[in-house]
Amino acid sequence: MKYLSIITLILSSFYTSLFAQELPPVSDDEVDIVEKLPIHYPDSWIYVSKTGFPTDGRIMIVDVADKTKPYKGAASTGYLGDFAVNNELGEFYVSETFYSRASRGKRSDMITIFDQATLMPKGEIALEEGKRFLVLPMKGKFRLINNKKWAMVANYTPAASVTIVDLENKKLLNEIPIPGCNLAFPLGNRGFATLCGYGEVISVNLDENGQSIAEHQSDVFNDLDNDPHFEKFTRVGEVMYLPTYEGNITPIDLSGDQAKVGETWSLVSDAEREQGWRPGGWQVITSDSSGNLYVLMHDKGYNGSHKDPGKEVWVFDPKSNSRTARHTLNDVAWSILVTKEKEPHLVTVMMDDENLNVYDAASGDFIRKIKVGTFVPTLYTSE
Repeated sequence: MKYLSIITLILSSFYTSLFAQELPPVSDDEVDIVEKLPIHYPDSWIYVSKTGFPTDGRIMIVDVADKTKPYKGAASTGYLGDFAVNNELGEFYVSETFYSRASRGKRSDMITIFDQATLMPKGEIALEEGKRFLVLPMKGKFRLINNKKWAMVANYTPAASVTIVDLENKKLLNEIPIPGCNLAFPLGNRGFATLCGYGEVISVNLDENGQSIAEHQSDVFNDLDNDPHFEKFTRVGEVMYLPTYEGNITPIDLSGDQAKVGETWSLVSDAEREQGWRPGGWQVITSDSSGNLYVLMHDKGYNGSHKDPGKEVWVFDPKSNSRTARHTLNDVAWSILVTKEKEPHLVTVMMDDENLNVYDAASGDFIRKIKVGTFVPTLYTSE
């Protein structure tokens, strides 16, 4: 025991002397490879919104045409982040929410500006806290207007309003109440349309300062009791297409100061309606650069099946109001997207599946799976 104490004392003296010496500073680690993405993404690249509860959200960049390395990178986002992109400037925007204690505490809402080349934040704009509409990401919650210089953020407290944000000068311009309505769809150069509770659409025009200067209410077109429209849409040029729960679709022209509701037409034949074919899922409609519409469909539908996943994707020509193709999916899907390529891909995803399914949009032939993880409700292109 005596010898052990002596050895301990000697070792203690040695290490004390060693650490008392001035050691050379440790140099910073250098990463050998730092990759950057192109500022302007190719048309085969898509943005995949992965929703984490409540902190681990991500926007993933995926090249659906790349056979070997489709996953290009990801940007971390907050709670239920909504997405918009300005590919010309090489940046995208996420309207997001954070809490000071991760899942609780003081809430902060903001728009974060990301660099497309590095996927790093390059700026942020604080929003008025506690107002941003917190539901799963959807395109009507966060859109760009005024030549992409402004953003619109849908609020719900539950009082509904739209916040107009100047992205160039990083400041809030105005908050416009839209009682009885919700969401905001770009209208003309500097305005928005919103869907309202009596079945009408209201158009709001803005001046150069983001102030409301005119409003217009359409006739009732949305039969909320018998065949309501989805709030999910696709846009071909200046025309927005909204499908209904029972398999109809309505075009709305958003090119001018007032939204012009077109004639509703049917996506299904009488026989198909008897079989219960109708749209269902989350992101149920998309379009390609040629203007074709793609709708996610399921059979044996019933009152309330509008969130059921689809087993087929039907393709329509809105010029002739006719179906041109019918694609059977390998796996059921909750959301769909078509790329803006000349020979586009159809991408599908199911919330509890870890994979994107990629198809040839023209033939419907299955091509490959791309692993991205679960809980992906919404897909985006650069538009």
